[in-house]
Amino acid sequence: MVTVSHEPWMIQTAIPHIYEDLVDVKKLFHTQYNLFVAGLVYGLLLDIRSDGKPHADIVRINSISSDTVKNIIDMAYLMLDNGRNDRDIKAQLLRVADGGVTALNSIYYKTGDLDVKRLVAEAERVWPTRIGQLHNV
Repeated sequence: MVTVSHEPWMIQTAIPHIYEDLVDVKKLFHTQYNLFVAGLVYGLLLDIRSDGKPHADIVRINSISSDTVKNIIDMAYLMLDNGRNDRDIKAQLLRVADGGVTALNSIYYKTGDLDVKRLVAEAERVWPTRIGQLHNV
């Protein structure tokens, strides 16, 4: 299995203001990398991407202490791996995460919270169709 989580690769975002708001101001996530992973999963689920160019550093992936977070990133990498080169897959991974974070931010500002029950219900509805569109699943 490919393990990009053990590489000295920098996770970046094109939307640092949203990370700062949801993590540092609103305290909805403990760390920016926790928000990154939530956005990554949500973006993969709904097949959404950001068009922005990642430029702001979040964390060097191999310095993340949570094995769960690292495993999720590794699985997402595999799901996006359709034979392209490593650099292109990583770039897409960042765009998917930013797309998911942007969507989660919109949900938060429309509803006033991130209702996990509603997000899980949405996932249960969408996942059976979406899984067939991903690679290596």
